[in-house]
Amino acid sequence: MKLNHLRLTLTIATMVVLGILAFNANTSAQTSRDTTPPQVTIYSPTDGTTVSGKVSVLFTAFDSGGLMKFELYVDGELQQTILPNSRTQHFTWNCSKADKGEHEIVVKAYDAAGNVGTSTTCYVYTEK
Repeated sequence: MKLNHLRLTLTIATMVVLGILAFNANTSAQTSRDTTPPQVTIYSPTDGTTVSGKVSVLFTAFDSGGLMKFELYVDGELQQTILPNSRTQHFTWNCSKADKGEHEIVVKAYDAAGNVGTSTTCYVYTEK
C-alpha cells in the first residue's frame, strides 16, 4: 500500500512540474511575439520606367512566420489584393485608365502576426 501511495505521489509531483514547465514555455512564447514586418521588393517595372497598357507588377516577399496577403497600391489607392495561394503571384495594373504622368506603385505584404511590410515606392510614367 505504501508503494502505491509513493507512486501516486510521484506521479502527481511529475504532473505539477510538467504543468509549471508548460506554463513557463507559453509565457515565454507570448513575450517573444513576432513584431518583424515582411520584406517586400518590387522588381518589375523598374523605377523610372515609362509604361503602357497592362503592366505586370512583379514582386518578392518574405516573412519567417508566413504571409497572409499582398496588396497593390497605385498613387496611394488600393488596386488589387492577392493571397499567397492565388494562381498568379503578381499584379496586373491597367495603366491605360490612368492619367498621363508620374505614378507611385507600392506593394504591401501582411504576415500571420498582423505585421505589414511595405516595398520601396516605384515611380513609373504613363503616356496617353
